[in-house]
Amino acid sequence: LLRPVRYSDIVILLRTTSGWDETFKQVLEEEGIPVYITSKTGYFAAPEVQELLQFLRVLDNPLQDIPLFGTLKSVFGGFSDEEIARIRSLQKEVSLYQALCRCARGEQTEETEQTEEAGETEEAEVPEGLSQKARAFLDRVLAYRDATVYLPIRDLLQQIVDDYCYLDYVTALPAGGKRRANVEMLFTKASDFEKTSYFGLFHFIRYMEQLEKYDVDYGEADSLDEHADVVRIMSIHKSKGLEFPVAIVAGLSKRFNMQDANRSLIVDMDLGIACDYVEPDRRIRSRTLRRAVLSRKLREDGLAEELRVLYVALTRAREKLILTASLEKAREKWELQKEQEAGQLDYLAFMSAGCYLDFLLPVIRQTPVEVRVVSEEELAGRALSEQIHLYGRRSRLEQAGSAGPGQGEIAVDEEALALLWERFTYEYPHRALEKLYTKTTVSELKIAAMAERDEAAYHAFEEQEVVPYIPAFRRDGEAMGGTVRGSAYHRAMELLDFEAVLGEQFSIFPETYGSYREGLDRTRLAASLRAFLEGERKALRLSEEYLGALREQKLIGFLEQEIAYRMWAAQRSGRLYREQPFVLGVEADRLSRDFPSEETVLIQGIIDVFFVEKGELVLLDYKTDVIRSMEELWNRYAVQLDYYGEALTKIQQLPVREKLLYSFHLGTCQAIPPQAS
Repeated sequence: LLRPVRYSDIVILLRTTSGWDETFKQVLEEEGIPVYITSKTGYFAAPEVQELLQFLRVLDNPLQDIPLFGTLKSVFGGFSDEEIARIRSLQKEVSLYQALCRCARGEQTEETEQTEEAGETEEAEVPEGLSQKARAFLDRVLAYRDATVYLPIRDLLQQIVDDYCYLDYVTALPAGGKRRANVEMLFTKASDFEKTSYFGLFHFIRYMEQLEKYDVDYGEADSLDEHADVVRIMSIHKSKGLEFPVAIVAGLSKRFNMQDANRSLIVDMDLGIACDYVEPDRRIRSRTLRRAVLSRKLREDGLAEELRVLYVALTRAREKLILTASLEKAREKWELQKEQEAGQLDYLAFMSAGCYLDFLLPVIRQTPVEVRVVSEEELAGRALSEQIHLYGRRSRLEQAGSAGPGQGEIAVDEEALALLWERFTYEYPHRALEKLYTKTTVSELKIAAMAERDEAAYHAFEEQEVVPYIPAFRRDGEAMGGTVRGSAYHRAMELLDFEAVLGEQFSIFPETYGSYREGLDRTRLAASLRAFLEGERKALRLSEEYLGALREQKLIGFLEQEIAYRMWAAQRSGRLYREQPFVLGVEADRLSRDFPSEETVLIQGIIDVFFVEKGELVLLDYKTDVIRSMEELWNRYAVQLDYYGEALTKIQQLPVREKLLYSFHLGTCQAIPPQAS
């Protein structure tokens, strides 16, 4: 019992996929046929990626004509070719952006000025609609250019995509799932860029250009896999051992690669080495008999291998085999074979073959194969008729759908039209859940809470000091960025052994903080701390970069605090825990009123340090922020400490007695104020 053929039943086999599979994929996707290929190229050539990158180039420097032209023609500009030509004609000596600015001001074209000078009364002013369109576009560009100063690249891309509903637009195009995945992959690349030491729109554009230049192309995003209902495109070699209901062997007129047999120096494992005869004085090169023998043998071996590959291709189909080739260079052979009697592939035809089609032509007439020759004129006629049909169908649908079901002026299938109308006007009932996430981090919640509580403090926190990138060999401690400095102090506090650093100064453990403070000798403490850090560096637990970012006086200032004494006591009793990761599940409505309470969101984070003291927990977080007061620090991190405390209470089954912040910048440790919690 036969069933209708599916896309997954079909495979297209090629001798080599390089330079071929992308073309096949593009043509099939234009026809709405889903395709799966395994190549890792084509991402930067994807139109949706190019449109976004061109728009970013315009935001970086609008005086670039080519990116600006592409942006004007895209969905971001919405200008037609005629409108762009009219804008460009305003003044040919200036850039396209300057001409666009003139159009926005409503200035006349050069041709108008020339006709006025000649005394003619005919005017060709810029249409008001085009002028308004240019002004609106320039206003949007200016707003985005202002946002590039403070917005991270990923947030800027997200804002552009949201403002233009770009994801919905690309999803509605042919192969929309893959196009949408390509745009989302660009978000991922923007996030990866933000993890580097570079920042800003200019560096991101250069970053993407370098990826494209050096072929760091991971291929288009795969919204489908090889097990989906798709047409597969693969090489003949990869199809060995596989069978498909329908196999299309394409590219049979592609010429064989016989470069090895035509080289000046030929190496064969059986006959050895042969080369051309060269006379340097007379500057003459000629082929030797030995080289001719080896060349013929290599050609014969190569053709035999190609014949075996062809056999593999012809035996992959279970139900139907389709062979395609171009007769552009083999038309004479085809006409000659039609006049001759059918026979077998003789040795002369075998040795003169240059493609798979040459193997098949002598024998194809004696096989039960249906042969169809399609001319270029016929193909062009089919394409034209298809365009006419699609245009007529589109116009009828627009006429019928403009008034709604049952109100069109032409006869249509009312049932089908009602179904289409219902689908296109459908609104998702749970739109509030489209931004629901399953996992987040404490840092993201901290920033969101800060923005909600105090917008001025949020912008002050976001607008951090811009530190230029300096190579490692030119850096000193002050030139390092805040991220490196913060990571260095956290790593040092994670490794710090209180017993090794403080134990030498006390014969017995001090019973009170007062006796601990009196017993400290800053000189001995500095020497002990310096020796400990150097030992960690030699053991490769602390990098040279981190060691250079640390300030000895700030670490000594911490060790003089009461919290250091308490941490030493906890370490001696085995109840000191540092850099502890956790995952906490909370009700979704706690994070947003739009989220349902029955959903759970996972919050992950890493606790700097906590310890058990008198049966209760003490939580401490280190900060290296440049601030003016501890109140400013608590406004930033109170929410973060609250989630840490909640997670510790659930994990340790003990109450949290204190939540502390230590500022290395101020040298102060303080408990959370009640109003900040």
